[in-house]
Amino acid sequence: MTSILKVSEIQDPTNSNTALTIDNSGNVSGTGTFLLDNNHPIFSFSGVSGFQSAGYEGVGPNIVCPSGYRTTIINQAGLMGSDGAMVAPADGIYEFCVVTQFGTTNQYRGLYVYHKSSSGTNQIDTAFAGNNYYGYTTSCHRIVSLSQGDKILWGYHNSYDSWDTNDSNFNCWGRRLK
Repeated sequence: MTSILKVSEIQDPTNSNTALTIDNSGNVSGTGTFLLDNNHPIFSFSGVSGFQSAGYEGVGPNIVCPSGYRTTIINQAGLMGSDGAMVAPADGIYEFCVVTQFGTTNQYRGLYVYHKSSSGTNQIDTAFAGNNYYGYTTSCHRIVSLSQGDKILWGYHNSYDSWDTNDSNFNCWGRRLK
């Protein structure tokens, strides 16, 4: 036996507060922390379109972070800020990944990752590569707890080699898990 439930609104049983609404196209919206379709914070970018000093964010004055990206695959629900840093739109558990490659063989390479919160900015990861081979890759992949407005920034130290900005040599992505 097949059953079909046809409703346009679901309410909690105690206070009759609307918890979920379904429009005539089948799109679901509501309150709470569930993640569905267009309210699911997620981004994916490749390539770097420019860099900026991130000293104003509380990182060291020699850290240079992307100010924008060449190719946007997806940027939904405000997870990637306009300054090239991941910004938590709500309290939750988030996942991110950054993969970089470098352009020369004569300098060391570094990837520095920072978490900026209301209580300050802390370095949460560092990856280094040698200077004897073109194409070394550095990366960071983390799952972190963030509060609304917290930022995750990534960059390189300006006394080392800069990142290759091509789409095939830089990518980053992030998403809210819960």
